[in-house]
Amino acid sequence: MKVAFYGVVRHVGTSANMAVVAAGLTYYFKIPAVIGHAPVVLDKAAWEKEPVFLTDCSPPGYTEESRMELIESCDLLVLNVSLPYQELEDIYVRYSLVRKNVIFLIGKYYQDKSHELKGLARQLRVSAGRISAIPYHPAFEAAYVRQEVSGYIKRLAEGKNSFLDLQFENQLKHALHTVMTYGKRKGELFYG
Repeated sequence: MKVAFYGVVRHVGTSANMAVVAAGLTYYFKIPAVIGHAPVVLDKAAWEKEPVFLTDCSPPGYTEESRMELIESCDLLVLNVSLPYQELEDIYVRYSLVRKNVIFLIGKYYQDKSHELKGLARQLRVSAGRISAIPYHPAFEAAYVRQEVSGYIKRLAEGKNSFLDLQFENQLKHALHTVMTYGKRKGELFYG
């Protein structure tokens, strides 16, 4: 499966979201994940499964044409957004006309903003199931800065968790299920 991540605005955390999704697929689903050309898998037995390829199509090095080609070739487009989401409608309309398989990943999300997730679903007329969040968590941010996301997710999977870790883990698992569910639905004619 090929998944394209697109950061709607600068500093939305696209690379951090890709890293946590890749590590989550590896530790929770035992599926090999590859970011660009770098595998994130530690268990050789996982390579018996089909890998998931994650690509960031938002860097400035892409032309609009090459970005659209990349998006077309993927099974799933993940729009990385942050709240509030003023510029999102234009980007969603532009890419949803090309891709029928779009989900939204809210980065740096705060739990008290759940009403905004419902508002986003209403505004774009999509199923709330297509919207996932990666909550802001200082321990995850520190792990990302130290480039130890895999180790952090491995500790979560082993059950060494605080309450904040459990909240983060639950939201991450929801995001992973969303990616795996909609990544296998290429070509659907509906958005909900």
